[in-house]
Amino acid sequence: MKNLFLLMCYIGFLISCSHFPKYSKGPQHQISHLVTPSKSIEATTNTSDKSPDIPPKTLYNPLPEEDHHKVDLWVRYFTGQGRELMQNYLERSTRYLTLMKAIIKKEGLPEDLVYVALIESGFSSKAHSRSNAVGYWQFIKSTGRRFGLRIDHFVDERRDPELSTRAAVEFFKDLYSLFGSWHLSMAAYNAGEYRVNRAMMKHYNRNFWHLIEKKSLPSETSNYVPKFIAARRIAANPSKYGFSSLKYQENLQYDTVPITQPISLKKLATHLKIDYENLKNLNPMYKGEYVPVYEKDTAIRIPMGLQASAVEAMKSSLMPRPKYAYMDHYWYRVRRGDTLYRIARRNKTSVSNLRRANRMRGRSLIRVGQKLKVPTRKLAAVPIKSKTKKPQTKTTPKKHKVARGESLIQLSKRYGVSVAALKTLNNLNGTTIQVGQSLKLKAPQAKSQPSTGSNKNVHIVRKGETLIGIADQYKISLVKLMKANSLNFKSILLTGSRLRIPK
Repeated sequence: MKNLFLLMCYIGFLISCSHFPKYSKGPQHQISHLVTPSKSIEATTNTSDKSPDIPPKTLYNPLPEEDHHKVDLWVRYFTGQGRELMQNYLERSTRYLTLMKAIIKKEGLPEDLVYVALIESGFSSKAHSRSNAVGYWQFIKSTGRRFGLRIDHFVDERRDPELSTRAAVEFFKDLYSLFGSWHLSMAAYNAGEYRVNRAMMKHYNRNFWHLIEKKSLPSETSNYVPKFIAARRIAANPSKYGFSSLKYQENLQYDTVPITQPISLKKLATHLKIDYENLKNLNPMYKGEYVPVYEKDTAIRIPMGLQASAVEAMKSSLMPRPKYAYMDHYWYRVRRGDTLYRIARRNKTSVSNLRRANRMRGRSLIRVGQKLKVPTRKLAAVPIKSKTKKPQTKTTPKKHKVARGESLIQLSKRYGVSVAALKTLNNLNGTTIQVGQSLKLKAPQAKSQPSTGSNKNVHIVRKGETLIGIADQYKISLVKLMKANSLNFKSILLTGSRLRIPK
């Protein structure tokens, strides 16, 4: 009976469904017509994504906009006591904003990171801090070289607006990969990754505002992020904060000319009938007039519309490698009766520059015999080798065993592997690593096979191989193989050794 009842219910359901009206093609056509525009919009969006003006999809969050009493303090400073400084920074910013924002945007980072350069240097290539940080983004030598910037007697790429911005972008990508927070990344940019990481571990907290309330970060770093937020707000709407009569500088525009031999900027400026300082300002990475050629694609910047004239003037602008190079400083030994004022006046610098270069406070005293670093832009004799050696590349081991106090960012600096690559190689979700943990530094490679072609006379020893086996493999006598590689019967064959195979 129960089964019969269920069967009758099912039949009744089918009969009732047959009475439902079917949808006509008209409404379906209308619905599809309504959907069509959205598909066309989607198609248009996909097409526009291929345009270089559209930023790529990014894994980086936008910059947070937060209120804090320290931010208000910096806004009041920039609109009050520091108004003249901010006005200079804003007027100078328009020369570089287009170039720098384009580089940052191309890498998928928030383009307002450009205002880090505003609070670091005021967009000045000549900015030099007391910790010897230089250029728009204030890199010290070690950090600049870590991110591929060349720094030598003739060139300092920290002063180049394009190259230094690319380096800063790579630095911020590593920092964000480590901390996952823009505020903490900026704090680490200022104070160092280890200092911020220690503060986080001490308080088990990843909130920047909490860390500065606990006074776990230096005073300068505690003000760094609020200073950035204040500068960003003012730059976004200067008139709102009373900056209504700004004399903005023109956007940086130039042509480039490739060079194959070292030249003199001063000679080139003379041939082009332009001011040498203007040409120098377009190429701030060069410490003097001498332009060396390190790479095949070396090029210099020239004013717009002078490419043809510059190419013609290249041959007459050649310059041999100088025996002297521009130095940022030289050393002076204090004599009896010297004061900072007299030393500064004698060396055509200022007392403030002397104090900054030697990290001296307001009440610091000098003594007879003391060595002072004197900043200068004069020619100073330096030992220059006849040929520029390429930087030596260190062999990166395959693995590293974590020691106490080490972090991913420290290993990244040591081995030249990005933090993101370390996390990917070792399947790490966060940045925490354990003492004694074995970390991969290279992707595993296939085992090397006996060489062929031009290297067929070299054999790389694999695990388990013996001299007799290798001699049989290449059909030569054991004695001949040993003689070719200066081996004897007591020699130990190591895995990975390269053996020369005699013909």
